[in-house]
Amino acid sequence: MRGVRGLIGLGVLGLCAMAGGPAAAQGVPDVPSALALAPPKNVPVRERSQPGYEPKGLRAGSFLALPRYAVRASAIDNLFATEGDTEADQSLEQSLSVDVGSTWSRHELAASASLDHALYLDNDRENRLSASLRTRLRLDVTRDLALTATAAHAARSEARTTAASRLASPREPIAFTESEIGLTVERRMPRFRVILAGSAQRLDYDDARALDGTALEQDDRDRDAYTVSVRTEAALSPDMFLLVQGGFNWRDYRLGAGAGRPDRDSAGYRVLAGTGFAISDLFRGELAAGLFHQSYDDPTLSDESGLALRARLDWFLTQLMTLSFGADRQIAEADLPGAAQRVQWALNARLDYEILRNLLFDAGYRYVEDSFGSIAREDTGHAVSAGLTWTLNRYLQLEGRYAFEQERSSGADAGTDFDLSRASATWRLRF
Repeated sequence: MRGVRGLIGLGVLGLCAMAGGPAAAQGVPDVPSALALAPPKNVPVRERSQPGYEPKGLRAGSFLALPRYAVRASAIDNLFATEGDTEADQSLEQSLSVDVGSTWSRHELAASASLDHALYLDNDRENRLSASLRTRLRLDVTRDLALTATAAHAARSEARTTAASRLASPREPIAFTESEIGLTVERRMPRFRVILAGSAQRLDYDDARALDGTALEQDDRDRDAYTVSVRTEAALSPDMFLLVQGGFNWRDYRLGAGAGRPDRDSAGYRVLAGTGFAISDLFRGELAAGLFHQSYDDPTLSDESGLALRARLDWFLTQLMTLSFGADRQIAEADLPGAAQRVQWALNARLDYEILRNLLFDAGYRYVEDSFGSIAREDTGHAVSAGLTWTLNRYLQLEGRYAFEQERSSGADAGTDFDLSRASATWRLRF
């Protein structure tokens, strides 16, 4: 099966190369969602433009660049996400980013890059430098046919709150790189839209050290993932469409079975069917349900099947207030010894309120439940946040934010519990 997956991966790479540019990859076999309806009567507050406060950007011929520089000061009360003996710290983070895009009437070429540097006051081992680069090329073959190709590469450090990091307790955050390529073909017809997508992703984790200097090997987490998917939409009216979406995935780990380690190579699919809708001026959303299945090469690992769900709803309470809901049920990699996968339930809600045209308030809640396969463990997490964003003019933006996160783990193989609070103030300069 490994050889077949490799050929499929090479095929995806070949499609991207033939498209003449980099490709956007999806981490799961899903196609980006967009309503194939009439233009929406309302726009969520967080997506709304702010005339008079939008950055002008820097023009160079037919390209427009939008550079940004931000400084964020943060205070956290549980830096290492531990159950007891918590340690507080403060950090100063600088971020430099730029988005560049063409202004052509047809086709599009765009790129974005970012560089982030964080310094901690008391724990300099937590200092980190991360960078990312993403490019996108869209070819408008005809009025109704478009090819979009993207490529992305990022070098980051794993958050201390992840299950894998809490289990390993590394002396320094675990560094990793992520590379993605993909290709999307979109075909529009009267009352129909079809989207085909293929992607390839590579994750590569650096080895780390424990507090006592012991080596923490991370090669068993390195993997390649390939996905192919199709999404079909059929409009029933200007306010409703039906959708059918299906995708296949293949996951190849760098290391096979050995030294008490199972072979976590797998293949699976996810199929969804549902509807997108707009109800008067109050609601806009999408609801789809179906099945997922993941099978593993290692006979000691059990296959996983179950309900797949994706739901989104925007409720326009007033012209200045939007309440959004979301729900997902899917399968994901576990990244824990002895466990190949986790079935995840995720529910979220968010309120956006436009106090003034240039002063926005937001508050959110998120619930996540992870059930791990092959080990007796279940994690449940709650997160709440609230923030104010004040745009003084086209160039300067201030933001204040508070967030609280809680996780509880149960079962014979349970991990550690933690509570964590973070407060931050951000100064953002835009050109």
